[in-house]
Amino acid sequence: MDFAGLLFQWVNPRNDLRTDGFERFDGKYLVGGLRDDGVNIKIRKHVQPPPGWEDLRLCWIKYFSRGNAAGAVDLRQHFLLVLLGQTAANGNTGWGSVLDQLNSGNCTLGVLGITSTDLQDIPYRELNLIGKGAWLPSVGLDGGRIPEAVSLFLRDSKTLAREKEAILPLRDGNAALVAQARGFVMLRPYNAQSPIPAAGDPSQFIRQMSIFGLYKAYEQAMQQATLAVASALNKKGENRQNAQQGLMDLQEALAEFDARYYFKSPVDPTRHELTKCANFFATYSTACSQHADLSGQIERLGTLSRSELRAREEKADKQRDRRIQRNMAMIAVIALLFTAGQLLSQPPDQFWEVLLQWLRLIGLGG
Repeated sequence: MDFAGLLFQWVNPRNDLRTDGFERFDGKYLVGGLRDDGVNIKIRKHVQPPPGWEDLRLCWIKYFSRGNAAGAVDLRQHFLLVLLGQTAANGNTGWGSVLDQLNSGNCTLGVLGITSTDLQDIPYRELNLIGKGAWLPSVGLDGGRIPEAVSLFLRDSKTLAREKEAILPLRDGNAALVAQARGFVMLRPYNAQSPIPAAGDPSQFIRQMSIFGLYKAYEQAMQQATLAVASALNKKGENRQNAQQGLMDLQEALAEFDARYYFKSPVDPTRHELTKCANFFATYSTACSQHADLSGQIERLGTLSRSELRAREEKADKQRDRRIQRNMAMIAVIALLFTAGQLLSQPPDQFWEVLLQWLRLIGLGG
């Protein structure tokens, strides 16, 4: 069975999404916080796929569950993976029935026969196609070249067939992973050492789609953080001190996000082939460069903000010291006038005695 995966970003996620009948997908192939709560996948297989398909599975993927540190910026991402399966056409010429259908431009959910009821009443307009993939177990490279239909699927043209750098050879003979920024196609058979049910088991493909989606989630998170920085800078004219504190909060939020979720190699290194695939996906992602630019920008802005806050505090301290000095001087003058009034009110025979006592009190008397 061939599988195709359409990856959508859910732009207005609801907290009340029903997950009845969904099963949690094991994330042990990931590392760090990604393994704990960084990539949460829940899958449901539909009993009645839409017309023309033999298999339909919906995978809700929540990335970075705790990516809303201190409210500074919300980096959580919600994706929907629509997984479609169909038995390869007999005598196909190198692309399989799944790509044969999708290459006709049928990548919209409505055309594919998936209704909003299937999506738990989520409107189509809230889902933006952000990536796609395919697994063709019965198809391999064509004499070391990428099949034309794979090129059409990933680039909408046949030009990819000549680009060897888009190919990652896999260990199974003529098997390979073909990738671009918009998606990938895995050309490899099922594992002959581990019998697969007749309907096909897409678990390996789901893992790859989740990793490909992870890089898309990184890109979206970095874009949102960049917009948050721009917003904080724009607020400097309104309330400079609050804006400076906001920039430092952003720096702290990004540092927490990095420690918990950001990995250049997100796959458990014992998963050798999956690690190779993840690194290959990374070469077609802007996440790394976006992250480096954002980290440098926030670090510089954070340093500047701390310097400005220190300068503001030092200025406030100086102003406070000057106020204290003025108050002390005023108190001294008042005390002097009061003392002078007391002296002038004394009888002549007591004037000098009171004056000597006052001088002794301030340390000038013998």
